[in-house]
Amino acid sequence: MTSLIRAAWDFQAYALHPAASVFVTKSPPFLLNVGQLAHHFRDAKFLSLVRTPYAVCKGICCYCTKSPEHVPVRDLPEAATQHVVICLT
Repeated sequence: MTSLIRAAWDFQAYALHPAASVFVTKSPPFLLNVGQLAHHFRDAKFLSLVRTPYAVCKGICCYCTKSPEHVPVRDLPEAATQHVVICLT
């Protein structure tokens, strides 16, 4: 299975240009596989960008205010902050 994954990544990296040595993806699920990717790809480097924590909290509060069954409104700021801290950790 590992060779199939490697072949798929190599195809993506080299399909557009034969001299390509960098594969860039912006797929969040790959964050779960960093250990495996680093193991199978020599000199693998990872860059992670994080949205402004304030904007994430604001988005959670706005969404949950519209759908109050998720979290009581009085607990929204604390719940949003805890979520951001857990995600960044």
